[in-house]
Amino acid sequence: MAEVEHHVADLIALPFESEMFDAAYAERVFIWLSDPDAAMGELFRVLRPGGCLVVVDPDHPRVATDADDRAHLADQDARAAEGRFLVSTARNLVEAVKPGG
Repeated sequence: MAEVEHHVADLIALPFESEMFDAAYAERVFIWLSDPDAAMGELFRVLRPGGCLVVVDPDHPRVATDADDRAHLADQDARAAEGRFLVSTARNLVEAVKPGG
């Protein structure tokens, strides 16, 4: 099995060389970014040609949440109402990845 390393970094200015990785994974990240296009560009920059990019982000307007934690549900509603995350980002990701192939 290949060795895997975990890194935490600023997605808009990754501290890695270009074409350094075979794969990249980002989950529930893009909804929080002020410049998701720049972040997507950085992911493409650090991926080798033919590399695999997996981006998972929720599409909040089309999600039904079933949770017993009412405080959590109220917090989600408040974040969406205040614009504290980009509710349409998930739908935009398909278009955002096309330039990278």
